[in-house]
Amino acid sequence: MSITKTIGSLLGEIVSYPTKSSYILGKGDTKVVIRAGGDCSDQDLSGLSLRGFNLRNTTFRGTNLSGVDLSGAHLEGADLTEANLTGTLLSGAHLENAIFDPETLSHAIFDSTPTGLSEELISKIKEGV
Repeated sequence: MSITKTIGSLLGEIVSYPTKSSYILGKGDTKVVIRAGGDCSDQDLSGLSLRGFNLRNTTFRGTNLSGVDLSGAHLEGADLTEANLTGTLLSGAHLENAIFDPETLSHAIFDSTPTGLSEELISKIKEGV
């Protein structure tokens, strides 16, 4: 299988092998499989670039997503309850029907407004909740 997309660098090269419905991320001997609609609860995904990935209906409950680039990612229906979003880049992310704690979302970085957030929630995020 050829490497089809380099997604960033975190203490070495991280590569992605997209398949029909999943992404296999690897760094050295460590591999993480992320499937749209799958369960990634309680994982440490810190520092990865998941820019533009299809992560619809994926569960990230309690997952460390600090420093992750989720710009333009499709997170419709995703469960981000109790996820660590400190420094997570969510510019242009699609968050329709996503489940998350507004106070943890306030630690994320928005260069542009993601879709699917209410005006009330956007103002709370800007205020730092």
